[in-house]
Amino acid sequence: MKRLLTGLFLTLFGTSTSDPPNQNAWQSDPTETLVGIHLISDYGSKQVTLSTEISKELIAKELNKLDWENRFFQFVVVVSPGVSMEVGGSLNGIDGLSAMYRDRHNQVDAVIKQPPQTVHEMQNILEMFYFGKR
Repeated sequence: MKRLLTGLFLTLFGTSTSDPPNQNAWQSDPTETLVGIHLISDYGSKQVTLSTEISKELIAKELNKLDWENRFFQFVVVVSPGVSMEVGGSLNGIDGLSAMYRDRHNQVDAVIKQPPQTVHEMQNILEMFYFGKR
């Protein structure tokens, strides 16, 4: 099942295997190590853990209460330390939206080829990721 899901994500998102200078820096970042739902706002200057629980209801509630029209957010669901799906951007007409799958253990950073256009599409991406990993 894991091989199937990895193949699906690589097909949808493509892949990058660039080696950053410090490959283990992520291990001190709670938005990559703490299982749950995280919000990064103001172009990365603010980070908050919204929940250490993950559910379809929590994803929908937290994602839909954000002002995507006027602000820029990164919304991250971490299913295990180093394995996450991030959606984000803005619907301000300038930035656009995106989604990224990350598996630090296998050095996979995969950005979606066809970006989401709506909050609902971002929600679907997160739900497919979370429920596909269970």
